[in-house]
Amino acid sequence: MAMLRRDPNERTKLSAEQRFEKRKENRKRELQSMLGYLELKDGAMEKKSDVVFFCVDVELIEVSPNPISEIGIAILDMRRVGGQSPGKRGQEWWPLMQAHHLRIKEYAGLTNYRFVQGCPDKFEFGESTFHPGSEAQDAIRAILKPFLESNRRIVLAGHDINQDVKYLSKIGFDLKHETQRIGAVDSQVLYQVWMESDISRSLGTVLDELGFEYSYLHNAGNDAVHTLRAAIGVAFATTEPASPT
Repeated sequence: MAMLRRDPNERTKLSAEQRFEKRKENRKRELQSMLGYLELKDGAMEKKSDVVFFCVDVELIEVSPNPISEIGIAILDMRRVGGQSPGKRGQEWWPLMQAHHLRIKEYAGLTNYRFVQGCPDKFEFGESTFHPGSEAQDAIRAILKPFLESNRRIVLAGHDINQDVKYLSKIGFDLKHETQRIGAVDSQVLYQVWMESDISRSLGTVLDELGFEYSYLHNAGNDAVHTLRAAIGVAFATTEPASPT
């Protein structure tokens, strides 16, 4: 009796579909977590959130060995937000965000241009600070310290956040451990849920889709601020009524 054999291409196709569905479900869970951190339901905040969003962006020198040249940090303490209306997609909260731009002294004279146009001198949300590479960890810890000492619930945010976690680990800074974070959200992932897409997009694309103005991306401080704006903006966007077709 002849045995029926499964088409190996069909098995591969099913496996690919299963992987896609798993990614899709994981992304949806991340969105639900983000809505929970914001205490957001049906586009409105149910109660005041106690979360601190701690957003990080890292820029590297594009020439090997690719050292870290800039670290950007943006923070939104939801206690400061209180009951303030978010406005359209969270824009009324923007003035409440804290921004930091840490530059590594050893590489302050270098600017990327081969793959992206760097702009380390164009931080738009305050004054840049300069630190020897050996002191970068302490500078980040000093920014974190008030929130850790008051036992705040910290949520990491980023655009492709795992990359930034990996970069900081190269200088011996374990971002997830040091922040004692309760979770993490990725603006790239949230955007994929919003767009119902499996394709990763740049921060600029996400901001364009949200209708947010921006300039001088690839400055770590600016990118951190815009990433946090994007993550919150997409969360609100996903709760908006669908546009009529």
